[in-house]
Amino acid sequence: MNKRRLLAVMMSAIVVIGFVGISEYRVRTELKSTVVYFAKQDIPAHTEITESMLEAIDLPLKGLPPGIIYNKKDIVGKFTQVQYGLAQNSYFFQSKIVTQDELMDAARLKLHDGQVLWTGSVNLVEASAGNVLPDTDVDIWFSAVETEGMDSKWVIGKMYEGVRVVSAKNKKAEDIVTKNTTNTVNSNGETTTPKKELYPTVVQLAVEDEQYQMLTASLSNAFKDGNIILVPHNKDAKAGIPELGVTGEFDIKQYIKSKQLNLSDFIAKNKESAASGTGVTITSTETLADILPQKSNQTKGEEN
Repeated sequence: MNKRRLLAVMMSAIVVIGFVGISEYRVRTELKSTVVYFAKQDIPAHTEITESMLEAIDLPLKGLPPGIIYNKKDIVGKFTQVQYGLAQNSYFFQSKIVTQDELMDAARLKLHDGQVLWTGSVNLVEASAGNVLPDTDVDIWFSAVETEGMDSKWVIGKMYEGVRVVSAKNKKAEDIVTKNTTNTVNSNGETTTPKKELYPTVVQLAVEDEQYQMLTASLSNAFKDGNIILVPHNKDAKAGIPELGVTGEFDIKQYIKSKQLNLSDFIAKNKESAASGTGVTITSTETLADILPQKSNQTKGEEN
């Protein structure tokens, strides 16, 4: 009987000790502190976060909301979203701050002095099956249909070489590289893998004013079935297409310019018509045959 009582007392003691141990462990775990970073000040939208904007404090890990960033290196150098900033004493959540490349207007921030942003839609072929990516160079080709009377002929040529791509996005204006390589964290702190989108539908190029004018004009109604084609640039290829001027049969810029309305002449004719009370008739300019490089007399003699 005494042995049974002794065994019962020992078992009770083990249970009590175990319960106390587990309770103490839970208390220590819940009261375990960790360094948490707060916004030391109001941080406006579209602002790069610097170390001086952060304030660190030790808080119990238990009770902290999910999705908080605990590593200072993952905060400093990132940006607040374009739409909203952070209020003073706010936590830094993974869903609230982004890298520069994840900003909606990240492409604009990559422009050099004197450059503007040209944006155009592309399909699978025009995006070279996913080979047109940010920070790569492309050659720009243009194709269209030239109609003379009842005859229709295709025309294709090169506009520019080595133009820098600053962004390639899907139809939601999301960066195609980030979309395919970056996991996201939802409000519950769960990591989710995004749906893969391998090909961009919108491409943005860093161009100069003259290039912007030429690219935009090439997609106007002056051309039948006008189409811009982006080809990955071969850096080892010999450059042959300058900004202006006809250098060979592949340079198509003069053909595009031949369709351009001379604004100075148009304004002058408008002034004349206003004075005389007559209408203004704008006639067509050169044809493709007029502006293509002419063969030399020697070549023509050889053919004869």
